[in-house]
Amino acid sequence: MIVSTTGIVIKSFNYRETSKIVDIYTEAEGLISLVAKGVRKNKKTLGVLEPLNIVFISYYRKSSQSLYLLSKVETIQSFHKLTDNYQKLLTGLMILELIHQTQPIGEPNNRLFNLTTQTLEKLKRENINPYFILTYFIVFLLKDIGIDFVEKINELKNLGNFVYLDLTNGNVSTTPSQNNFARLKKGTVELIRKLNNLGLDGLNQIEHIDINIIEMLTFFEKYISFYLDKKIIFRTIELFNNVI
Repeated sequence: MIVSTTGIVIKSFNYRETSKIVDIYTEAEGLISLVAKGVRKNKKTLGVLEPLNIVFISYYRKSSQSLYLLSKVETIQSFHKLTDNYQKLLTGLMILELIHQTQPIGEPNNRLFNLTTQTLEKLKRENINPYFILTYFIVFLLKDIGIDFVEKINELKNLGNFVYLDLTNGNVSTTPSQNNFARLKKGTVELIRKLNNLGLDGLNQIEHIDINIIEMLTFFEKYISFYLDKKIIFRTIELFNNVI
């Protein structure tokens, strides 16, 4: 069976002498893996299957296989220019990692696919704090996968300097427990509340808020791990140390 669809390149790596293995988040079938035979020796496709690019693909799918064969690929939108802005690049890569870590194989989600493409386009085209865009994406990703964080913080009556996540039971509170916990500072929590009431087009309304991006990503790494009941590791976090 041949499937044709739009997709976002999540990650790729070289395979044998001339080919690549590529993970793509597609509109039609969600997260899939493809082998792109001979793509590295074809000048027309060189650089097309790079992370963040939005592409149109056709591939051969067999129900008995988990690795499909790519037959055609065309660039719809390239995000190569994000490499000129390290914060934007890391934000884009973090969005890809969030998709890769949270989405099941082969399950389409049009709402999340549209959110992801729109968020990446916003990141590419507009001069908005990339960390606001990333936080926005996380807020609405969590809603989509059924572990809404805004509901939890709206239950808190009085914010202190931090909000804490108890890693033993998933409770969110304003006081640290004696157990292991992760924390978010008050400014980040207030930003999340604001973002919850805005669309992507409203992000330019937000005034400067200082975000501890590593603290925030570490918090949500633990939060998602607990509520999805699996170990999540955001490897992109380490790269953010270079911009702190």
